[in-house]
Amino acid sequence: MKTTDPIHFYGPADPHGVFSNFHKTAVTMPDGTKLLTTEHPFQAYKFRGTDEAHLDAILAAPTPGIAARLGRDTTHPIRSDWDTEIRDDMMRVVVTLKVQQHWHVRDLLAKTGYRYIAEHGKDRYWGDGNDGTGDNRLGQIFMEIREVMHVGMYVGMFLDAYLDLVINRLPPNFLDRTKPCPVE
Repeated sequence: MKTTDPIHFYGPADPHGVFSNFHKTAVTMPDGTKLLTTEHPFQAYKFRGTDEAHLDAILAAPTPGIAARLGRDTTHPIRSDWDTEIRDDMMRVVVTLKVQQHWHVRDLLAKTGYRYIAEHGKDRYWGDGNDGTGDNRLGQIFMEIREVMHVGMYVGMFLDAYLDLVINRLPPNFLDRTKPCPVE
């Protein structure tokens, strides 16, 4: 593999599978809640303010596959602003937490250099659609965080400052489950 070849990941067992939201790399949310994977909070928080009981069920799911299935259950209403305002920033939050909290993820991401990173799966929004024509938002978020890491080495910007920036774009109290978070 050349240093210019793209990096593809999909399954947790892939060489770069730690980038998958299904990889069992626990994350601790800003409120102190420890979760099994990044898939858990990503799927759960789309129900913040609309169905807290369903949100809790997703957070407690024993596997990322079950969390994903519950998160895609259309019988529960998601936030009206999820797809337009929150979805990408929530993914940035959970991926940044994963990178920030686990040296092996941070190290592997740093070792990708400036190579293109793609979730190589059928999802056309988060992945590359298996053919390179998808939006690849998850891969783009990893490359964005990698850039913050590279720049941070030179100008002192660290992942916690980036995380604060992203969290501040979310609705008030979105990640603080002790307070209400109304849907506008």
